[in-house]
This record gives sequence, C-alpha cells and structure tokens, in this order.
Amino acid sequence: MRDKLGFLGTLFASLCCLGVSVVIAPLTALGLGFLINDLILLPLVLVFLLITLWGLYTGWKRHGVRPPFFLGIFTAVLLIPSFFVSAYLSSLLLVLLFVATVWNTMAAARPATQA
Repeated sequence: MRDKLGFLGTLFASLCCLGVSVVIAPLTALGLGFLINDLILLPLVLVFLLITLWGLYTGWKRHGVRPPFFLGIFTAVLLIPSFFVSAYLSSLLLVLLFVATVWNTMAAARPATQA
C-alpha cells in the first residue's frame, strides 16, 4: 500500500514539476498556485520517492522478489535530475516507477513458492 501511495504522490508532484496543465490548472483554480514552485515540489517528490522505496523494500522482504525494489532505486536516483534534462526522460522514469510498483503488487498477490 505504501508503494502505491508513494507512487501517486511522486506522480502528482512530478507532473507539477514538468508543468502539465491538467495538474496545474486545478491547483491554480483552488488558490493553491503557490505550490507550483520547484523549491516546494522537489522536496515533495523526494519524500514521496522515499515512501515508494520503503513500500518496495517492505514488499521485497515480504515476498522475496528483489527486482521491483532495485528498479525503484534506479528510477528514484535518476528522477529528480531528469527534471532538469528532459521531460521525456522524466516521463520514462515515471513509467518505470509505475512498472516497479505494479510488479511489487503482483509479487505480493502471488502465493509464495515452496523451496
């Protein structure tokens, strides 16, 4: 659950950083336009990434499947610097983070194999 919540928060803050109008317009309409500031959004992305990684880590310890956690670390390390490089790279990394979250959820739902 933590990995899904963390991913949704990361997605929201990242889309704000990238200037996606579908996310920015409602914030502005609600009078929350002051939140659309990289000095606020980048730490927020970092916090949500840490929540996502914590969820992926606890999932790994619960079901024993490591790749989603390592994919999450890979994307988390590259996501914040990618905001300053390319919106396409940031989008790709968000998709990879989504893949890691779904992979973790599927691994948790699968019955444990007997050794």
